[in-house]
Amino acid sequence: EVLCSSLDCTSIEVDPDIFAEYCVTVIDTSGCEFDDCVELREKVVRDVFIPNTFDINNGDRANTTFHVHTDQFIESVNYIRIYDRWGELVFNVGLHQPNDPSFGWNGTWNNEGTSVEQGVYVYVLEIQYIDDGRGGPQSEIFAGDITILR
Repeated sequence: EVLCSSLDCTSIEVDPDIFAEYCVTVIDTSGCEFDDCVELREKVVRDVFIPNTFDINNGDRANTTFHVHTDQFIESVNYIRIYDRWGELVFNVGLHQPNDPSFGWNGTWNNEGTSVEQGVYVYVLEIQYIDDGRGGPQSEIFAGDITILR
């Protein structure tokens, strides 16, 4: 609750925690009261970083897998599927934690050692968000392309 009893109170500062309702009562110089309420929802920014290129033979062993990078608002990666230009599934992994390169694609057929050709591949993945306080966890599907360099 925020109280302001001075005559020059034209604004107040609030800090909603995901969702909050604020009500105000205004009394004019004649003693008439007016009430109004407003609902504020905090916008939760969830960062999901999905690379668009990686080099599996770059020599420094950095960035050699395609995996999802996220912040603390992500509960899990439900799946990652990668297809070649003919629509053939070349990689599929199920439920796992984000930011874990051991669940990433290393540029081989189903991570079994046979290297795919250099080129562009299509990914589809689903992210499960942590409960945001407004009805439970939500998921989002991402799709795009990834370029393999050699």
